[in-house]
Amino acid sequence: MNKLYKNWSLLTLSNIVYQGLFFLSFVKIARLFKPELYGIFTVIITSTQMAQIFSALGLQKITIREIARDYNKQYIVAKLTLLPTIIASLISAIFLVVYLFIFENINESFTLIVSAIIFVSLMVWNYAEPLAFGKQQMKISANINIVSSCIFTAMVFFIPSAYLSFYTVIAIYCGIFLIRALVYIILEWKDGYFIKTADAHQEGITVKYLLAKSLAFYGTTLLSIPIVQLPVLFLSQFSGEKEVGYFGIINKLSMPLSLIANNLFTALYPVLAKHFVDDKNAFKEKTTKLFCLLSISGIVLSAFLGFFSKEVVGIVLGNLYLPATKTFSIQVWATLLIIQNTFIGTIFLATDEEKLMVKLSVLNSILIGSACYIGAYYGSFGLSLSMWGSLALGFIPHWYFMTKRVNLRFEPRLVSFLSLYFLAFSIVSISLTGFPLAYRIPIFLMVSVVVYLTLKKYFVSDVIFAFNYIRNYFKKKYLTIAD
Repeated sequence: MNKLYKNWSLLTLSNIVYQGLFFLSFVKIARLFKPELYGIFTVIITSTQMAQIFSALGLQKITIREIARDYNKQYIVAKLTLLPTIIASLISAIFLVVYLFIFENINESFTLIVSAIIFVSLMVWNYAEPLAFGKQQMKISANINIVSSCIFTAMVFFIPSAYLSFYTVIAIYCGIFLIRALVYIILEWKDGYFIKTADAHQEGITVKYLLAKSLAFYGTTLLSIPIVQLPVLFLSQFSGEKEVGYFGIINKLSMPLSLIANNLFTALYPVLAKHFVDDKNAFKEKTTKLFCLLSISGIVLSAFLGFFSKEVVGIVLGNLYLPATKTFSIQVWATLLIIQNTFIGTIFLATDEEKLMVKLSVLNSILIGSACYIGAYYGSFGLSLSMWGSLALGFIPHWYFMTKRVNLRFEPRLVSFLSLYFLAFSIVSISLTGFPLAYRIPIFLMVSVVVYLTLKKYFVSDVIFAFNYIRNYFKKKYLTIAD
């Protein structure tokens, strides 16, 4: 148990530091570049990430599982997954370069080569990391992530702006990812990961077996592409790099909210899973209160960011990105929907409803992908608006099955208030982005008073409950470690 908490803490800390520092770096890069240039940078990063998903073949989860069940399988699993990974990576690298050259009109040899190296670096990392995770050795990954993000951020912030051209930034980015991948492989080589030992055995494991077992994970991962990567590429094709620049950096601005929520759900998942088995009534009560608290606090925070989106964008990104103010206002509300859907997905996992979650993921992928294809014709604003609308529609079946299959019950009056406030405040905050600050401040204050007066009996009690729940959770956790 001690090792479990230690590994979880390491990964959580490294993830927060890694994504947080890269977020700051990307904001600095966006301020240095014009939106068009940052759009090209975003297209390259997004394309390499999509190619990485295709070439990974879903083997990471299977590699971790097989090694975790028997450490003596490490050598043979590493050996058998190497060739499929190489073949898939070569094919994906070719498609990546062809796509960037033909569809994105990137014809500089340097940029194409650097893009291919970034992709290869991602694949080397994807191959190495599961081998270590299977043996519960998360420290290597955590340390490399923290060090590499610190180096990249330091270079972006301390190299004089006059020397940070597009080619310099992408070369630094490429170099960091290549070095971190090579360091990982070298450290594993020194630790004997690729050396056959006397205890190594195969026991029926073949390439065909591993690929067959990985199909379910591969399919689930592919479902994320129409939601995460394709909207950016649609936008590039239909509206140009400038709109991609707006959308790309606005997405980064909402990233801290998702990061905090995802780490919270990671911590809550084992707790909810245990309560579901031990005491279903306690599980329902706690889950209902946590969902209500998440919804109420999310609406208030989204309303604040939506009403003052112009000031947030201007202060963080500068005047060049002020045309994306409405995009940010919409994206904040879309992020809230993503967080709520993710929490419902966590509930489904905790209650053994994995198949239902996959079906809903397929529905979301089709719904959001189709909407984003249409919205991308109307720039970053149209893309964000289509995401907001499709996520809102996709939330309905999530909510339905959460109440029916998991049998969670909510007060009808509370549900009505939350639904009304979400729709009303999102529309109002988006509509008022162009109004003077003197008008927006009193309107936001009135909104806050209305929310407080109508929901205070839920909000105050849920805040107290959540505080005590989290305090008791960590108290038990550290007492367990001490024992």
